[in-house]
Amino acid sequence: TAGQTGNGLFEAIQELDNVYAIGVDSNQDYIVEGKVLTTAEKHLQVIAYDMIEKLINGTFTAGVNLYDLANDGVGLTDMEFTKDLIGAERLAKLDEIKAGIIDGSIHVTDTFEQN
Repeated sequence: TAGQTGNGLFEAIQELDNVYAIGVDSNQDYIVEGKVLTTAEKHLQVIAYDMIEKLINGTFTAGVNLYDLANDGVGLTDMEFTKDLIGAERLAKLDEIKAGIIDGSIHVTDTFEQN
């Protein structure tokens, strides 16, 4: 499946110095501890909970429901195995970038806007 296309990459980085990966979809940090910097996660548990809550409360509306950084629909892992490698300064910069994306001071191209 397409979700498994990174498996060869994870295998390859084990043997390479100063080469790292970023996982995708669900936490892959553990696959090669210390070599997968983080994972860009889809927080499906947040989305499922939100949808069920809206159904129960009668506030669900059909259509496109956008989940992003602001509503915790996506995000990065806690970088359990790479925090020290990345360093406090870079982690702080990532937090600053996240805040900028959420408050709109940093614009990320939206594929919905392009289509």
